[in-house]
Amino acid sequence: MDDDKKLEDWFGQTLETPSTPMIDPGDGRAMMLECFEFAMKPNFLIPTKQMLFDSHWPQIRQLLWSKGLEANEDVQPRVVISKTRYRIFILCEVKGGRVREGKMKDKAKNLNEILTGKEK
Repeated sequence: MDDDKKLEDWFGQTLETPSTPMIDPGDGRAMMLECFEFAMKPNFLIPTKQMLFDSHWPQIRQLLWSKGLEANEDVQPRVVISKTRYRIFILCEVKGGRVREGKMKDKAKNLNEILTGKEK
């Protein structure tokens, strides 16, 4: 086939969506994403993700409490397993304690600041 014939067989169309800016006023509850990382024992038979989470939950809950955090029940925790380690991610609400006293590394940011990289 020649090149002209190939171009005739193809057609396309430009699709557009309405562009409405997302505005986050930043007046919601303060949230933090906590990550807990654990090493796997050699020759460790991997249980289910739920079993891994359940085995660590009492200690994780105590650590969160000591930081002034509480697990958000609206978002399920995530367990990510790799070959040598596994991580548990938990979305937390700031309730008080050391986080409220300014012991955080970074200032809280709203969604617009995170997505654009600009601060107020």
